[in-house]
Amino acid sequence: MTRLISTSSIWLAIAAIVLSGAVSSGKERIRALPAIPPDGLIVFKRHQQPDDYAPVVEYTNAQFFSRVVNMKTKGGGYFSVQRGQMVYHIDYPSPNGDLLREVDLHGLRDRITEYGNISRRFKRTAPLLKPWIAKLRQELAMWEQGYGRTGGRWVNRASYVFDQDRARLREEFERKKARILASKKPRDVKTGHPPLWAEDLEAQLAVDQAQYREDFKNRIRQNEIERAEQFHRRREEGGSALSSSSGLDKAAGLDKSGPLGSRR
Repeated sequence: MTRLISTSSIWLAIAAIVLSGAVSSGKERIRALPAIPPDGLIVFKRHQQPDDYAPVVEYTNAQFFSRVVNMKTKGGGYFSVQRGQMVYHIDYPSPNGDLLREVDLHGLRDRITEYGNISRRFKRTAPLLKPWIAKLRQELAMWEQGYGRTGGRWVNRASYVFDQDRARLREEFERKKARILASKKPRDVKTGHPPLWAEDLEAQLAVDQAQYREDFKNRIRQNEIERAEQFHRRREEGGSALSSSSGLDKAAGLDKSGPLGSRR
């Protein structure tokens, strides 16, 4: 009985090892970017050769002259390539660059597309560009969740824009207030002080901020309405497509009431 238990335990252990190996081999292993990533990479060809075998080098510093490119490589060495031999050049983005505007989003998507195309064309760039593609896709997912990056930190885009606009209104108010108080206007005959225009400006600032908050809420509400309409439209389109396919099946004499369907 003891021998039977030990034998079964051994077989269970072997099965667990094989299963874990199969699962790990199915996952795509992507190496992480270093703490200080290189500045870019260059694909070059010394002679006529297919794109699949074109050499590639990553550099931390490069000087581009009219006939030659001098580089300092990741390992600290130095490398030179003739400009005529250079096939493709990529400048890596700053890992902490701002991602707040639509133009930033377009640049992010363009880089993902570009890196994917280059890694498929020049096979030796694939292991170098995979961590960048993974990082850029993660940033795209953060954007789609409503976040943006500024100064190397992630923030809620809507809140950040609201705070920036509020700071802009305050700065405009202070500038207008200083200009009015410094102007040579008639003084109050009774007190000898400038008129209390600052109070009017404070009231106007409060009105402007309240209007901006209301506009901001309306924009958020409108976005939610549009998203709900898109969701219901997609459901209706999916339902109509489903009903049309069901009609075609009935016209063809197919009965899908069973698990595999049957022809009448």
